[in-house]
Amino acid sequence: MNSPLQIRAITKILLLSLTSGFLFIADMSQLHQVVRSQAPRAADISLHWQGARSIAVRPAAQHGFFAQLLATASAEVATGYPAIFNDLASQGEDLFFNETFDGNGRTCGTCHPATENFTLTADFIATLAPDDPLFVAEFIPALMFGAPENLDAQGNPQRFENPALMRAFGLITENQDGMGDTGKRFNMRSIPHNIGMSASILTPAGALMPPEDRTGWSGDGAPIGTIDGIPALGRLEDFLLGAIVQHYPLTLARSFAGPNPDFRSPTQTELDAMAAFLLSLGRLQDLVLDAGAANELILKDAGAEAGKVLFRDGVPGGTTRCASCHMNAGANAEVTDSTPANRNFDTGIEQFLQNRLNDPTVTVIGEPRPFDGGFGTNPAGDFTSLLAQPGFDNENFGDLTFNTPSLIEAADTPPFFHNNAIATLEDSIRFYNTIEFQQARDAAIPFNEVQVTQVANFLRVINALDNIDNAILRQADRALLALAHQPTPHAVIDRILLIMISDIDDVRTVLTDGDLHNSGGLPVNAVKRLDKAKKRLQRAMNTNASVTARTHHIAAAEDELAAIRGLLRN
Repeated sequence: MNSPLQIRAITKILLLSLTSGFLFIADMSQLHQVVRSQAPRAADISLHWQGARSIAVRPAAQHGFFAQLLATASAEVATGYPAIFNDLASQGEDLFFNETFDGNGRTCGTCHPATENFTLTADFIATLAPDDPLFVAEFIPALMFGAPENLDAQGNPQRFENPALMRAFGLITENQDGMGDTGKRFNMRSIPHNIGMSASILTPAGALMPPEDRTGWSGDGAPIGTIDGIPALGRLEDFLLGAIVQHYPLTLARSFAGPNPDFRSPTQTELDAMAAFLLSLGRLQDLVLDAGAANELILKDAGAEAGKVLFRDGVPGGTTRCASCHMNAGANAEVTDSTPANRNFDTGIEQFLQNRLNDPTVTVIGEPRPFDGGFGTNPAGDFTSLLAQPGFDNENFGDLTFNTPSLIEAADTPPFFHNNAIATLEDSIRFYNTIEFQQARDAAIPFNEVQVTQVANFLRVINALDNIDNAILRQADRALLALAHQPTPHAVIDRILLIMISDIDDVRTVLTDGDLHNSGGLPVNAVKRLDKAKKRLQRAMNTNASVTARTHHIAAAEDELAAIRGLLRN
């Protein structure tokens, strides 16, 4: 039986199959001619590897019609650049979803499709075609663990991915502690979304620099050092360099040079454009949850508002608060005498996983799951040496801390934590009263079950609001701009509308999961009004309708969304 998420993905296929013009293939030929203006040389990858996050989508030519429709963030996506949108962020979007950098066929969107909140789940992975570039470790011999073409000079197998863990739990192989022993020295991490990064990656004052930005699950996701002659300082704009080396190679030689290079280097303009796109996604600033503040967010659902107070102020008997690390439900924590910034903590979540390696709901029993050491390459939490934690051999290089993620986006991006160890929002809240958290932090947040539900519903409502304000309505503006262009770019418009519909589906799911705002008739029932907005957007996808009619449907959907916002908050 298909899961609800698989059914949703299949529904997207059917929806798109009813629209004309989606198979427009953007002319990317000029982008693929961009090459660094320097003579070829041996691959220069002298760096402290920082666990470059899996940001990679599929060349349309390799897949059938329905696979293209399903992965709306697939290669040759009609992003509208440069004919419709020609700013730097739009160029970055086009690169994100279309550029393979002459590698194995992956792009950033392979692991970060726009219709899946820029992340992947096992349910979505199950809908992909067998030859999707996500699965290159299953059909490119040089990337297949143990295949003759995969062995190193000493005859040892080299690990690029673990297909079993990828398919079962949405996990990607990372070599954040170097490429020196890929058969044994690796970690399995989930795919973090790219949303709200402009408010989430500030390095705390006085913290180790580089890395200059806190990216990836352990805050060191961007490389430091030199990659193909390009200096990297652990900045967001360096992230792509690390991602290419980690995720895009044709072979595990990972060479930029020679007669058969594994990939090409990005240009500086491409690095800048990609960073601009990432910084444009999601909210640009945090919420305001401070009690009594003039612009304090007040939610209309009593349980969700109670959850906000519990999140902010804690609970009697607790020795810490959610907001201590997630100020205003974001990724920043208070820093003494300084601007709030994105800090790392050891919460015990890696030990939580290690204690459950025989639990089939957490991992594939028997598949290797080395202890993930988090930030740095040694127990001191820096990058001066490769030294494992005491008692560990060839694993656990780091100081055991992980980066604080924003929780505003949490409700529609499960599973949770860097290892996907916890499946539900409620269980992720309960984690902060587990023995693993208590031992790691000498603290606890002992919510009772009513309070767990209230906090979860608080997170659901702020996620719904964020989707409306910082995703759907922004995309509506882009759709209207595209509709004003002549000739009408149907493929561009349809893609934008599909992303909007997907986000509306997310809001609906998030609210119904918490039984929130789903009672009464249309004027006061947010879920019913979401359905109404979705129908308007589906009508706007009718390419046979006039521009005036399509514009009217989008504007009507915007009006519904504005009304829904008013139902959720004061």
